[in-house]
Amino acid sequence: MQVLHLTKKHAYFPEQRRMAESSIAVPFSSQSAIRLAAGCKKLRALRLCLGRNDVAAEGLAELRHFSNLRSLYVSAEPFGLPSQPVPLDLLHLPRGLTSLELRNVDVTTPPAMLAAAADPVLQQAGSVAGAGVRAEQTHAANTATDVLGQLACFRLESCRLRTPQLQALSRGLHNLQQLKLSHVAGVSDEGISSLSRLTGLLELSVLGPHNKALSQNSLAALAPIRGLRYLSWQSDDLTALGPAVAAYSHFTTLRLLSLSCTPATLQYACGAEGQIMFQSMLPYCNLDLIS
Repeated sequence: MQVLHLTKKHAYFPEQRRMAESSIAVPFSSQSAIRLAAGCKKLRALRLCLGRNDVAAEGLAELRHFSNLRSLYVSAEPFGLPSQPVPLDLLHLPRGLTSLELRNVDVTTPPAMLAAAADPVLQQAGSVAGAGVRAEQTHAANTATDVLGQLACFRLESCRLRTPQLQALSRGLHNLQQLKLSHVAGVSDEGISSLSRLTGLLELSVLGPHNKALSQNSLAALAPIRGLRYLSWQSDDLTALGPAVAAYSHFTTLRLLSLSCTPATLQYACGAEGQIMFQSMLPYCNLDLIS
């Protein structure tokens, strides 16, 4: 078996006349994770979409045993309960992942450990005599490189990721092509600006409604990303006041631009010729607005 999807869905409770989390428990504990990894050594893609009470932090810490895994999706669904993200250290994930999607997860990896993936001195210190770098730092650097270095697709939804963590990740995700940050607590203009290091990025989606720390101002810093093809953006300033045209002018390679504003808001911000202005500025791009 190379692909496994384990999904828990809503169930209908007739006596209560409502949909709720299925009463069947599917615990993903440390023991069950180790057993599953031992029995599915050839597994290449794993999708875990379970209830918040099913997914244990100890179980996620054992995901590293899936040595051949290339695609991983982890979702701890709250099923109508108050959302409480499950803690996850990214360095406990399998090495060699190319696609990682997380939902309702709290990323707990210290920024210094994430930044180690971009430090060639730490990576080489293990083989250089007298380098003077602690063994644990070298191990962290090698682990971070092995886990994050091959990621081409990274998607977070309803997760927690602090700005220092995002800044550190931007230094180590050398092969990243697709990045989605949807309703991620902790995302800010400062963190988004650091994504300018991801010069190979093809698709970027940032959806941050009701996030006062996020605005279109950070888009100006992403000019070094020359090959961006798809951009989806949602922030309160865009939704309420319309697009700041100058923030998008350097994305000349875009093929699709999705914005969280209506045509009326665009007209309010840019005048009656707003859409024509975008078409002349981004001649190969389709503009997608809220209808």
